Amino acid sequence: MSPAYRCHEGHEFDVPVAERVMVTVFEAHYGTTYISVPAGISGIDLRSSALRPNPQMSIEEIDAARIADRIIQAAPEARLLLEQFFQRRFVEEGEAGSGDAPDAGHVYVPQMSERREKITAAIRARRGQAKFRRDLRRRYGSACAITGCMVMAIVEAAHIWPYLGEENNHFENGLLLRADLHTLYDLDLIGIDEQMQAHIADELRGSEYEALQGQFLRITGRPSAAAVRERWQAFVRGRVLQAA
Repeated sequence: MSPAYRCHEGHEFDVPVAERVMVTVFEAHYGTTYISVPAGISGIDLRSSALRPNPQMSIEEIDAARIADRIIQAAPEARLLLEQFFQRRFVEEGEAGSGDAPDAGHVYVPQMSERREKITAAIRARRGQAKFRRDLRRRYGSACAITGCMVMAIVEAAHIWPYLGEENNHFENGLLLRADLHTLYDLDLIGIDEQMQAHIADELRGSEYEALQGQFLRITGRPSAAAVRERWQAFVRGRVLQAA
């Protein structure tokens, strides 16, 4: 091109004006996603979580699952933000898993420490977790917890706290949901509060799913209160971040 330079205002010239400026402060603005973490996350911790450690790089990609617990210990309020991140990864990419449920003699409590960066590649064929599904049918009956649909060919075993391994196949960490509602629940387009009441995201308003808003689940027993609470807070947090 001639002239060789053009500024953002459209002025063209052959020789640019150069000016040296000493930088003393770097700033980054993250809006509502920024949470201050007090001293407690060391450089060693950060480096140990790097996917491809390189001491010459000032910015490196990390495996969030490796450092999530340390962040939560230093700043408990970061838990919801991390859960939102992992939930998005849950529906974007990951790995399939299966296995029988563990001993039902203990109360299920969701563990952030065992989250992997990749959880599932897609809305997979969940029917492979046969024992988990059977346990849910014995606990809640053979019907969708939201709609009461009894056509079990299209009713699936849904995890409240996303599936990571055998521990998460505890029957207190599940609900039976019609296949389409299971997908919407995984995508955080449907949420279930601590009163076991269904809520829909704004994206579903005006659709046939709007009729589900405010409906109480049709179950007699209750799943893990901790799992329901954590998942509901993730749903609410997602709505807040989306609005921001």
